[in-house]
Amino acid sequence: MMIVPPRADGSDLDGPSTWGERGVCPFCGSAEVIHRVIGMVLAGADDDAPPWVEFSGCCGIGPDRSCLSCGEEWWAGSEDPRHAARSR
Repeated sequence: MMIVPPRADGSDLDGPSTWGERGVCPFCGSAEVIHRVIGMVLAGADDDAPPWVEFSGCCGIGPDRSCLSCGEEWWAGSEDPRHAARSR
């Protein structure tokens, strides 16, 4: 997967926001959610990333979301995040 830098107007091919909503933890309800971007990032793609986005690079493994409050991890879009999660 390659992450493409957003356009100057803040939009990308998939919609108006590159980073989307931060969201809340499905386990504890905290808003302290980290988004983990897994895969090769093109130069400049991370320049405007908010502080809650981490870049794992090509060797990143594991779920793409984690909670700083409770330590749980999950995959975004999982119908049942408890099923796909693992504790740190």
